[in-house]
Amino acid sequence: MNLPYLYNKFEYVPHAGQLKVHEACQKYRTNCILFGRRGGKSHCSGFESAIGLLEPPHPVFGSPCVLVTAPTVDLTKAVFENAHDLLFKYCKEFDPHYSRTERTLELRRLGSQLLARSGDKPSSVVSRGFSKCIIDEAGFYRDDTYQKLRPALLERQGKLIVIGVPELKNFYFKLWKESKKLNSKVYSLQLPSIVNPNIAIEEWHELYRTTPRQEFLRQYCARFIEDYSSVWKTKDIENIKGGEIEEPKEGSIYLAGLDLARKLDYTVLTILKPVTNGKLQVVFRIKLNNIGWSNQAEIIAYHLNRYNVQACVVDGTGIGDSVIEQLANKTTSGLEAFIFTNESKANLIDSLTL
Repeated sequence: MNLPYLYNKFEYVPHAGQLKVHEACQKYRTNCILFGRRGGKSHCSGFESAIGLLEPPHPVFGSPCVLVTAPTVDLTKAVFENAHDLLFKYCKEFDPHYSRTERTLELRRLGSQLLARSGDKPSSVVSRGFSKCIIDEAGFYRDDTYQKLRPALLERQGKLIVIGVPELKNFYFKLWKESKKLNSKVYSLQLPSIVNPNIAIEEWHELYRTTPRQEFLRQYCARFIEDYSSVWKTKDIENIKGGEIEEPKEGSIYLAGLDLARKLDYTVLTILKPVTNGKLQVVFRIKLNNIGWSNQAEIIAYHLNRYNVQACVVDGTGIGDSVIEQLANKTTSGLEAFIFTNESKANLIDSLTL
C-alpha cells in the first residue's frame, strides 16, 4: 500500500516511531510492538485498523476482514472508535456503515469489514478468518484467547500486529523473545515514550527522577523486566551479614520475613527492628538447607519466640499454608501469608527500590 498517500488521505502526521511501526506492518506479517506510555500506540492501532479495510481483496476469500481486540470491552471499544472515526470522516466514498449490535463496521462499496471483539472471552474471536488482527494492550491479553485467535489468520495468511506496554509474561513476552532469534519470522520494535515529540524532555527527566527504576524501564522505556530479582546483584545479597547481629532486647519491637526454600534453594528467616525515619534494621538472619520442614519449623519458631516477634510475613506460595499451620502451633508471633504473583512481586520490588 502507498503509505504517503494514506497519511495524506487520513490527514495523519505520524512521528518517527509511528513511521517505523507502519513501515514494519507493511513489510512483515507478524509484528510485536513495545510502546512506552503515551508514546502514540493508540493512533498506530487506529490507523492500521482503518487501512486494513483498504487492502486489495484476497483471490479466494474476497474482501478484507479486520479484527481489533483488546483485553476488555472498554479497551477494545477505544481502539475500534479510533478506526471508526477515521473511516467515517475520510472514507465516505466507500459508504461506511456501522452496526452497533454486531460491533462491525463495513465499507459497503468494498465489502470489507472491521470487527471489534473483546479478548476476555476466547470464543468471541474465532467466528471467521481475518486478513489482519490488531491486539492492543497486549501486555494484559489472555493467553488462551490468543491461542484461539491465531488459527483465524491461517487461510488468508493474515497479518498480526501485537502492540502495547510490556506487562505480564504472556504470549506478548514470548513473541518478543522469539523476535530476537536468528531468522525469526516475528519482527519487533521497542519505542520509549520520549519518541513522542509532544513529551517535553523536562517531563522525561522528571519521570526518570521520581519513578522506581523497574517501572520506568517497563512503562516508559518499553522494556520487559525479565527477572525482578535482578534488582539486587548476588554479591549485594551475599554481603548481608548472617547470624545474630544484635541480641534480643526487652521492650524492642521485632518484625520478621520468612522466605521458604524451593528445592535446592535456602529457607531464609530475617528478623528486623524499626529504627528512625520508618526504616528497618536487620538484627538476625538464618539460612536453612537440607532440613525437613518439621525441623525447619522448630528452628524458625525458636528464633521468632526468642525475639518475641510481633509479626512475621511468610511466603504463602505453594506449600506456604502448611508451613504457616505448623508454625502457628509453635509461636505466638502473628503470621501473615504473602502470595507471589507476577503483579505482587513487581509491586513489592518497586516499593523496595523507591
